[in-house]
Amino acid sequence: MSGHMGWQVDLIPSSTPHLDEATGNVNVPLWLKRAYPTGTRHVADVTLSMSPASALSLVNDFGRVLDELRRTAQSISLAEAVASSDTIRENLRRHDGTP
Repeated sequence: MSGHMGWQVDLIPSSTPHLDEATGNVNVPLWLKRAYPTGTRHVADVTLSMSPASALSLVNDFGRVLDELRRTAQSISLAEAVASSDTIRENLRRHDGTP
């Protein structure tokens, strides 16, 4: 980390993004972590809640970034990460009803 301190969020492996039927929002369970030069420390479990339109916009933005990564991927592990993101994007599209 070369001395960088700040915040980090990670998806909670045992939880998946889901549609909150009561609000109509997409909820994404996250781990909030504090980053230190020696590693990270879990601070809290949080939920990112956004409208379906915002979620779709975020998915599209991630898709553009991942497409760029795919074009420049140099290792198998990076290509596998991009492939799994396609599954996430497809699942979010199914929930949104977008083709």
